[in-house]
Amino acid sequence: MRRPSAEVWVLMGLVLVFVVLATVREQEALQEALHSGPSAFSVRPDGGRALFDLSRRRGMRAVRWTDRISRLPSDTGAILLTEPLLQPLSREDETFLHDWLADGGMLIVVVDRRFGRAASVGLGDVETAGFAGVPRTIPLQSRSPLFHDVRALHVDRGPVLVASRPDAETVIEVQQGALALSWREGKGTVVALSAAIGPVNRTIGLDDNAVLYVNLLESAASKGKSVAFAELYHRPATPVGRGGQWWRILPGSVRAAGWLLALVLFAAVWNGNHRFGALLERRSDGVETPRETAGSLYVTSMASLLRRARQPEIAIEHLHASLLRDLAQHAGVDISAPTAELVRATNAPADLAQTITDAVEFGASIAAGGRATEEKLVSYARTVQTIRRELRLG
Repeated sequence: MRRPSAEVWVLMGLVLVFVVLATVREQEALQEALHSGPSAFSVRPDGGRALFDLSRRRGMRAVRWTDRISRLPSDTGAILLTEPLLQPLSREDETFLHDWLADGGMLIVVVDRRFGRAASVGLGDVETAGFAGVPRTIPLQSRSPLFHDVRALHVDRGPVLVASRPDAETVIEVQQGALALSWREGKGTVVALSAAIGPVNRTIGLDDNAVLYVNLLESAASKGKSVAFAELYHRPATPVGRGGQWWRILPGSVRAAGWLLALVLFAAVWNGNHRFGALLERRSDGVETPRETAGSLYVTSMASLLRRARQPEIAIEHLHASLLRDLAQHAGVDISAPTAELVRATNAPADLAQTITDAVEFGASIAAGGRATEEKLVSYARTVQTIRRELRLG
């Protein structure tokens, strides 16, 4: 058995270094996105962490929801959506909100500048008209249970709200106009609040601003329902590349790791036939003939390399995870969906559906700690290639 050459170890080491650096860089970027703007993760002056922590301490089931609104559990009692929204709500989000409000949910939207795409959800047109002047304290008197114990509010700079729908009720008003509007939507309630009285860390502790938001959330979180702080929309949506531009929209660290990985794969394929051994097949006449396709060289080279590292399972786990992700995206289902549901959603013919089922289940067994051989890896890789070609997964 030949020992791995020095250049293989060097290339593997460089890939490892770049993967680690890329991972660290992207984690830093993710944390930066999470801890900026009105996010409930942010402890900065304009962040919303204080209200989230306060909700938890009051015994509410508060969650920072980082997925689409349309995937919220049915026991959600209130959704807090805080502008600015860096990506719009999807059609699925809009449909979910319609149905969810009809069943009695409460949507609280903090408006900053303009209502944005939320106005197209069928919740009424809300726009802004000027600003609420300089920061100050205003008295408040209301018999509504939502304003229980709210005697004064701190008003910062923020928009004045204007609603075109006749059933919208002005619940908080200053000389310049409305700071809070409310209306019914089915059995549910929509509350639009100006950012002038928004729940940011800088001002929520002033006057009775915190009491106002606690009243709103607690009224919707009764009977054990949860309160969702919608976080996904504070992050910019990833644009879809067109005309070969997709590579440019990737982060620099990911592109660097991709180039190096491509170099390693090229070196492995180029050296595979004479350094790691060719993949042979037996013809009917007993003569062994090397297969000369690029795909076979790649599979053989990587299989041999991982065999020398005594870990073919790593390659199978990688292929399984990549196949599962692309199948879920192709089928339009969640990646955690049962195998039968995932395969059914691909609309594949019966024979291909069985091939997909076998491949997914085998990959899952290896990911769960199963063992494999080089021959199993080669066979699995060929099966995955067949599935990708038939479904055009790329």
